[in-house]
Amino acid sequence: AALSAPGTQEFVAQLTSDLMRSELQQFGPALLKRLPASAYFGTLAFPAGQRLRFARNNAYIIEWVFALDAMLDTISDLSYAEDLNKLLARQRELPLEAEFDITGLDLATDPCQSLPGIEFSLLTLVDTLQPLRRRLAEEAEDEAGLHLFDRYLISCVLPSMMVEARWRLGQLPYPSFDEYLEVAWISISGGLCAATVAATLPNPTRLLREAGEATKLMLHATRLRNDLATVAKEEGEGTPNAVLILEKSLGSRATAEQQVREMIDSYATRLHQLCETHLNSSDSSDPLYVMYYYVYHCWVITMAMYEGGDFIAPASSKGEAR
Repeated sequence: AALSAPGTQEFVAQLTSDLMRSELQQFGPALLKRLPASAYFGTLAFPAGQRLRFARNNAYIIEWVFALDAMLDTISDLSYAEDLNKLLARQRELPLEAEFDITGLDLATDPCQSLPGIEFSLLTLVDTLQPLRRRLAEEAEDEAGLHLFDRYLISCVLPSMMVEARWRLGQLPYPSFDEYLEVAWISISGGLCAATVAATLPNPTRLLREAGEATKLMLHATRLRNDLATVAKEEGEGTPNAVLILEKSLGSRATAEQQVREMIDSYATRLHQLCETHLNSSDSSDPLYVMYYYVYHCWVITMAMYEGGDFIAPASSKGEAR
């Protein structure tokens, strides 16, 4: 219904076109095929009156995370990921207007060379993040906003994704269900997207903390919904997946899938109750209302985008996800 609202499809199309011409084009045509899904999600996660303010940054970080995930799903040498962590930490230390300098960094790889199996380099990931960081700093009402974004990326998202890469490469033991979910709800990166929203609002750290329970429920449900959609793909890759892990203990794919669906329903019910309380008792101009609206609609949109496949915009036959 939201997609059919006047002007929405035109907004998504324009945002997709703008992002196609942005720094993201450095990731190459394979990843750019995902842009319609990123633009769709970034648009519908906000009320129509707030899309101009929030949608571009949100769609941009979703697409950037797709590229990061493509790297970690492809590489066979984790020194690439360790070097990326060093590069991003250096980027964080430098003034926003400074030219990036890797002098003195102890890197195991050449950050300018295309990564094995994909069309961009480590330095491309760093370079394409910088325009977003500059926009967040310019738009922030609180200087803590950019620091919150950087900290969440470097301290939460990257470590969780590296654990998943080590599982894939057999460098860590195959996880139990609880071990898997403790990592995977963070690696799905919806928390980083929420940090991108909070970064431009007043008191961003407080906002992210106060919306934290709802965000965690949304991310658990999203990760499990993703795993239902990608079970066959990840089985072929040898990648841990909630359904596959439960199947090992339950002995049945159908039973495992049913148990995952029941967990999703439980998380979604609690999320709905929590968000409804805050959305019904808050003014739409309240920054906390913006956060709860975003978190709740992330889940609503996620359900729609997994109905037709693996994170696909319903109005488009294109778009993929993790």
